[in-house]
Amino acid sequence: MKNKITVEDLNRSYDIIIENNSITNLSSFFDVRKQMVLISDENVYDHYGDLVSDQLNDPLIIVIEPGENNKSFENVEGIISEMLDANISRDATIIALGGGVVGDLAGFIASIYMRGIDYINIPTSTLAQIDSSVGSKVAINVVNRKNSVGSFYDPKLVLIDPLVCGSLPFEHYYAGLVEAVKIGITSNEHLLKLLLKSTSIDAYPQLVMEAIKTKLELVKADKYDHGARQILNFGHTLAHALEIEKGLIHGEAVIYGMALDHTSKDIQDIIETFKQRFNFNQELTLNTNILNNLYHDKKRVNESINLVVVDEVGKGTLKAYSLDDIKERCEHVYAWE
Repeated sequence: MKNKITVEDLNRSYDIIIENNSITNLSSFFDVRKQMVLISDENVYDHYGDLVSDQLNDPLIIVIEPGENNKSFENVEGIISEMLDANISRDATIIALGGGVVGDLAGFIASIYMRGIDYINIPTSTLAQIDSSVGSKVAINVVNRKNSVGSFYDPKLVLIDPLVCGSLPFEHYYAGLVEAVKIGITSNEHLLKLLLKSTSIDAYPQLVMEAIKTKLELVKADKYDHGARQILNFGHTLAHALEIEKGLIHGEAVIYGMALDHTSKDIQDIIETFKQRFNFNQELTLNTNILNNLYHDKKRVNESINLVVVDEVGKGTLKAYSLDDIKERCEHVYAWE
């Protein structure tokens, strides 16, 4: 199974390649002889670190602890210090081997190191393959505000090996598929039908391709996230606060956060179907800390935040809600501690 999508941009173009076993044959996709920095986390490196590093030319290897809280200025400074000590030049390439946290952190470092160097994203989770590796957003978290410092920075290449997701724990496999559900509900009825038919690993490569194509259409129309691309925030306004305050994994937080956005009864029934299928059905309660975190969402403009309105599959729109309206919706939709 092999597919390639070329992303055309004013500044540069790059390929997204989806190919089984691509992680075992990196030299077929990029020059492995260059100076490289391999950034991964402990969990992913245990599985794939030796396989990848053995194909590179004596890379600088940096392994971080897993978890959202490691997208920090402290890690940025520490990694950059290691790179400077190792005399990593402007011609080097960073390899991001991991999920969304590693991709965000490595991409952000690439965007600022010596005013920008190349990076290649090799995403190893469904979340990263379907969503976070696509669209050029890179960011870190500051003072408990998710992705509050970042940039738009294109990779040199995104290399997706669907087979690596077969070894993920079920909750992480399904958490990434929530992002495909989001894209299907708001923007692609065909994708949603595919998801309702099957979310198995056998169906997964087709789901990835369909989700990426749809997301890229929105990114092409609104790369810097000022308009149509904000449709992809469906479920995310509350989700980011839930991740910080409740410690939920991203996809689970998103599917709970979808209830805050404005949806019809039919859409609510579809969301419930996937919550049951993915076993994301805990009784969620909110508190004032979550609400305060939500108020500081980076999408806030003055005293309002855009929420997504979906009355019909594939036809998501945006509507500005005041902070008071959002508080009222939270109090109406969710239980409180």
